Amino acid sequence: MKLTFSGEQEDKKNFCNQVYFEAVSLCDKGAFEVEFKKPDKKKTVDQLRGVYKLFQLSAPHFQRWKPKENWTLDKIKEFVKSELGYTRQITPFEAAMMIKLSGKKPVDNTERKNMYDFYLNGKVNISFADFTKEQLYNFTKEYEVWALTARDDKPIWDDVFLDDGDKKDLYGFK
Repeated sequence: MKLTFSGEQEDKKNFCNQVYFEAVSLCDKGAFEVEFKKPDKKKTVDQLRGVYKLFQLSAPHFQRWKPKENWTLDKIKEFVKSELGYTRQITPFEAAMMIKLSGKKPVDNTERKNMYDFYLNGKVNISFADFTKEQLYNFTKEYEVWALTARDDKPIWDDVFLDDGDKKDLYGFK
């Protein structure tokens, strides 16, 4: 038996009543065990392996599609995150660091503000470390669809998908 509590205020009373009645019925049948914990929202190593398998499957396609580029798995990962919109706004600290790393010193405060605003309006890719389990699942599904979609000069890559065994690992089924 598994009871799930959504955390909604109106769900509290129904959940508590259901837990009470289940506990009473289990007490009549003998020993039982109850565990309360927050649901696991972290991604698993198997999920990350599945995503990287997609990158490995698509590496030859990237090389044929744009042969002048040296497509590493990291470069493919960053390209696809950007293509699928898994990005975030640059933080003020990151914008300040980008100005410092650029090596160009602003002459006055106006130029400094313009540079700061320019970098602050940029976006960077979200790290896989910050992905939730659901985001990683969605990313995988969107990537498979993106691989099957022809646009501009990109052909259809019909062999970039996870097989059933990989999907079971990805979705947490054993």
